[in-house]
Amino acid sequence: MRNTLLLLVLTFNIVNAWAQDITYSEEIYRSRQKAYRDNALANFTDNAIVIQAYEGQPVDPITINRILDNIYVNGEFDFNLVQLVRILNFSNGEYEQQLLPAIQSIPLWLTPNEKTRVYWSENHITMWLSSAWLLKEKYGWDNDPELRKKLVHCLDLKINYGFYEFFSSVYFPYSLSGLLNLVDFAKDPEIKEKAVLATNRLLKDVMLLVNDKGGFFPAAGRNYRDKYNSAYRQNHSGVIYLLTGFGEVPVNATHAAAFLATSSFDIRQVVESWSAKENKLLKLGHSITEGFSIHGHLLKNDRIIFQWSGGAYFHPDVALETATLIDSYNMWEHKEFKPFKDFKGLPPQLAPAIATVAASLSRSSVYSKADIAIFKDHSLTLSSVQDYWKGRAGFQQWPWAATTGTIGVTTQSGNINNALGEEDLSANSTLPYLEQKDNVALIMYRANKDLALFGFDKHDVRLFWKENEYDEVAFEGKWIIGREGDSYVAVLRHCTDVFNGEYACDDQDGQLWGVIVGNDGMYGSFEHFREIVRNAGYKEEWIFDAKKLEWIYYGMIDIDGKKIEHYWNGNLLSAPRDPSTVTGVQYNVSNKEGFNIYPNPAGDYTNIQLMKLPASGNLAVHILDISGREVYHQLLDRYTGNTLLISTAGWASGMYTVLIETAEGAMSKKMIVQNQK
Repeated sequence: MRNTLLLLVLTFNIVNAWAQDITYSEEIYRSRQKAYRDNALANFTDNAIVIQAYEGQPVDPITINRILDNIYVNGEFDFNLVQLVRILNFSNGEYEQQLLPAIQSIPLWLTPNEKTRVYWSENHITMWLSSAWLLKEKYGWDNDPELRKKLVHCLDLKINYGFYEFFSSVYFPYSLSGLLNLVDFAKDPEIKEKAVLATNRLLKDVMLLVNDKGGFFPAAGRNYRDKYNSAYRQNHSGVIYLLTGFGEVPVNATHAAAFLATSSFDIRQVVESWSAKENKLLKLGHSITEGFSIHGHLLKNDRIIFQWSGGAYFHPDVALETATLIDSYNMWEHKEFKPFKDFKGLPPQLAPAIATVAASLSRSSVYSKADIAIFKDHSLTLSSVQDYWKGRAGFQQWPWAATTGTIGVTTQSGNINNALGEEDLSANSTLPYLEQKDNVALIMYRANKDLALFGFDKHDVRLFWKENEYDEVAFEGKWIIGREGDSYVAVLRHCTDVFNGEYACDDQDGQLWGVIVGNDGMYGSFEHFREIVRNAGYKEEWIFDAKKLEWIYYGMIDIDGKKIEHYWNGNLLSAPRDPSTVTGVQYNVSNKEGFNIYPNPAGDYTNIQLMKLPASGNLAVHILDISGREVYHQLLDRYTGNTLLISTAGWASGMYTVLIETAEGAMSKKMIVQNQK
């Protein structure tokens, strides 16, 4: 009880330094670590086993036996492996006879016929390699002559380029666990030093989006929906609490926080890097092309695994290597590759061509390079990944998020009528275009048409809005506005529809959304913030470029003196399927009297009478239906007549656009077809 009260006092003192950055105190931090350990032992869960070992207490045998019983079927055994390695290093050998034979019975790196364990994504690589190295140092295990090279490469990647799984509240804690084992136990001075640098890089990045309430709701390279449902009582929030004292006092141990609570890692640089205000563009990672040289010194299979760690699975540039490794290692039945097992038996040389055809999926799996706009003002945060694989499928990426303190706000694309955000291959059926200026972001959805060929045929957009948790909610047209304490957020919705109690829109052509965050220090009262929102401008429209035969989806938001707009170019096939759902269609071509259409409306035929046109040179005639699909095309060389007869028999009744292109420009007119059939 005494320790819990101490935690509460420490938290109160720190959180009430509202307008200041954190002043680090070694004494306060060590006291917080101690109180965390005491609470975790008094309220035991499986994650407290490393704390038991640290405190010299017997490690719970039921938990240990459960881990060992599942060692061959647990696809994430490395989560437990780092715990077992920590226990072995904290204890005096009493668990070696039980643990070491079991650990030795499984491979610590990828081997043929693997069906369960994952060795390649970033957090897994860090845990497997760090564990293998510490077991080598402590017990002389030396089964992998490339181990040190791979571990140093892993650490250098993080130090130099940041983390591929950027801002991931799901995955950063597990990368942290592997790193802290190296920080605390590595004997090799170079590896220990690099582990310290990588840990500092990881946690300093996280601190950029931790607000003064301990909330962490980031745009992320990989994440799951439930990480945006609550601010506390999660793996990452325990880590944040230990570092800052912000947020709820944890009662139970979480995986990574138990590691940090038992670590000698010096957190001073991390804590002192935290600021109550941020407004920056953070550039992380490297391109896939740069990755070829960065990973080039590794053995072939190791190089491929590190490429996978940045999301480069079936990208056309690496598809051949991917297919070759899966084929040669007989991994088509692995849980991560089962969705692609239909390709088993095909020559791997076909993989690049297949990946190119499926580019709306294959390319956007890559998350090894991103520009993240970050805005923070005490309790507020808004972050978004700028112009990131727009129109393509999303693979656990969360392209934007905001918070007023403890309530997360974001959107997700997919099928409204299904349960979105399950922990499956894709978290978003399509990724939006995003552009952020300070505390305002423009969000535009427009799915690539070919996604439907691969089963991604519904691109509804759902807003995660926990209405009952706000102190106050207001509506201004399509805007929905929330207040949490003295912090505010407003979201421009594409529509005002409600599906199953959630705000969502099922427009399949394109959707314009927007967001702004603010607080009383920026805007004064909530009512004044509402007035700012009320006076905001926004616009969306479809523009047809007759010169390039492109449909352009235009979106704009103008609020608080910040105007963001985007012209999203697409070919004829990207025309809106339902023009009635958008503001309007504009044709940026001349309507001067260069030709006539008769009869208009047309029946079985119509005539195009050409007037005031050049006597020589090429002439192109295009007729488009209401969706922008070209139904007629004729190219005339040195046209000399003045009337063109066109059969419209069998055409669907409706509105058409006739476009005439000459060397001097283009002209358009509307034509109606009224067929009796």
